[in-house]
Amino acid sequence: MGRPGVAQLAALSAHWSQVVGVELASHTSPASLRDGVLAVSVDHPAWAAEVRLLAAEVVKRSQIVVGDAVEAVTVRVSRWE
Repeated sequence: MGRPGVAQLAALSAHWSQVVGVELASHTSPASLRDGVLAVSVDHPAWAAEVRLLAAEVVKRSQIVVGDAVEAVTVRVSRWE
């Protein structure tokens, strides 16, 4: 038995650009999914604000991909290259 959320997180990663759009997907990634909370990593505080603004829509679109596994979104800024 795997960790909870791993399969759903993989599915979200595979469909991320459809969930958040191409531009936002280039600055964000789904980082973890625990207890219904999807943590999204972003590369700049401005993109964090955008994800927070769109959180309800991200939940709704995520649920199309993984069902009720996503109930809320949190955001964390982390730099990657």
